[in-house]
Amino acid sequence: MDEKRKCEIFARHNLNCAKKYIEKYPSIKLLNFEPPDSIWIEKFYRACETVNSFNSVPHSAKPCGINRKEAVAWVLDQLSFLYGYSQYLISVRQHGYLACVEIKDLESTLYEFWEPGLSLFFANKEIGKLFHIFEAEYEYQLYIADL
Repeated sequence: MDEKRKCEIFARHNLNCAKKYIEKYPSIKLLNFEPPDSIWIEKFYRACETVNSFNSVPHSAKPCGINRKEAVAWVLDQLSFLYGYSQYLISVRQHGYLACVEIKDLESTLYEFWEPGLSLFFANKEIGKLFHIFEAEYEYQLYIADL
């Protein structure tokens, strides 16, 4: 089998895995994947680098001793300006795709994604912002960056 064919099979496999990853979360609906030449991919990952830089300061922080319900309520309070928006970009990092999704209920989505060692990136094209929720050593941190 030639190299081109192997690459096509590998890309199709990764795309199918990325679709399955998104489909396991009932609160989000996959709309499409950003094409490889999309300007949003570059903007998304540049903003990720900004919030991951050493001197980046969180928009807000909350001690880790709180339960999941309190943590999600804190995030929802910090992101209350997102009500009314339903389309977001999320990274499917393990498969190398940036997915455009519809989030039916942000609270449900946060509950589904919340886990120990949390590191969740999502962005909204309409307002041009990237959001990173991160569990640091002793606190949850919320970063907001421009796309």
